[in-house]
Amino acid sequence: MNTGLFPPPKQRGLLIHGIILFVLTVVVVVGFIQLTSADVGPAFLIWLLVSLAAFAPIPFFGYRVFALYRASYEIDRDSLAIHWGLRVEDIPLNDIEWIRPAEDLTNPLILPALPMPGAVLGIRRHPDLGSVEFIASDPKKLLLIATAKRIFVISPDNPAGLAQTFARATEMGSLAPTEARRPLPAPPRWAASPPPKPGRSIPRSSFRKLGKTAWLVISGSRHSSSTLDYSFGQVSSSHQRRKWHLLCKPQIARLKRSPPRS
Repeated sequence: MNTGLFPPPKQRGLLIHGIILFVLTVVVVVGFIQLTSADVGPAFLIWLLVSLAAFAPIPFFGYRVFALYRASYEIDRDSLAIHWGLRVEDIPLNDIEWIRPAEDLTNPLILPALPMPGAVLGIRRHPDLGSVEFIASDPKKLLLIATAKRIFVISPDNPAGLAQTFARATEMGSLAPTEARRPLPAPPRWAASPPPKPGRSIPRSSFRKLGKTAWLVISGSRHSSSTLDYSFGQVSSSHQRRKWHLLCKPQIARLKRSPPRS
């Protein structure tokens, strides 16, 4: 069986998100043009706030357009891959318990907050199924994929075709066992290092090194002070000897000139 590619409905979502992006871009451009010609005052402040408010959601809607453009559901004999933007969910077929449309549920699904055509994304709590994650674009073509860890809700353009392909793939069996994966950027080094244990935030070796350093500093200061005292004692003693020699020099000369007594 060849690989089955089932993209979600994209045309309506791309059109609506494109219109929103175009309107926001026009507002930002007009606002900045007004800022260049307006004097500092209430009008300047108003145009500044309008420009910033229109510019803030542009990256959000831009990524939604990019994610919807790359979105697809791909199934083969080994796994079901969900591509949405930079995210890839690779689910082994052995981990899938069942696939059924949302209309078969007794309790209907509650859509995530702020659903839009082309972006039905988020996590909801269902009374019977528990945590349910939506990775869909059309709320009218929802298909549930149940795994042991989580239930995904997707919206292929042909839900019945994906379900039939899954049934044929499970009957034929897997060619090579695969593991569930979710490629994500590698964490930074500081995040990868384990946190310190409570009560031992500073290793004992640090205290030993700190004590040795303090002892070397104290010993060095004592040695330098004793050397300085010794040198100062030498200087002071030599100065006293020189002073005593100068005081006694006249007496010594007088004794040398006087004749010896008989």
